[in-house]
Order: sequence, then structure tokens, then C-alpha cells
Amino acid sequence: RRNLSSVYVAPENEIEEDCVKMWEEALGVNNIGIDDDFFELGGHSLIATQIFTEIKETFDVSVKLSQISNKPTIRVLVGIIVEELMKKI
Repeated sequence: RRNLSSVYVAPENEIEEDCVKMWEEALGVNNIGIDDDFFELGGHSLIATQIFTEIKETFDVSVKLSQISNKPTIRVLVGIIVEELMKKI
């Protein structure tokens, strides 16, 4: 965490917890916070594709890297997931 520009913020709900687990497994990093930057954690497009595939399988929601490219954090990602889930109701 010492090389990251963000302060650790723990996940606050189940969707955030699920996404943190996905990122931790894909990136091989522990204690990822919801405001940590995907790219600062060592992420790249191939890992993002892996995570987005898992998101599709878990939540039945499609996410593209372009949707989070300005702020690639779990907080933003979960906002997109929730928005897409709300469209299905």
C-alpha cells in the first residue's frame, strides 16, 4: 500500500466485497481498498478483461474498460454495476 496514492477505504457492501476479491485474485495483491487505482495496483487491459468476464458471470452485467478509464476504482466500478442492475428491474 505504501506505493499507492490513495488512503485505504474498506468495502462497505457485498458488491464491493465481491469486486475487491476479484481484483485481489486477478492482481495478486491483498488489502485492496475501494478507492485504489487499478493501474497503480499493476493492472492492465488483459487483467481487466479477466475481471470483467468474472463480473459478467457473477452479476450478469457487462462493463467495459472505457467506462472506468478516468477513475479505475472499485467505487466507480460498483456504481456502474449497480446502475446496470437497476436497469434490469
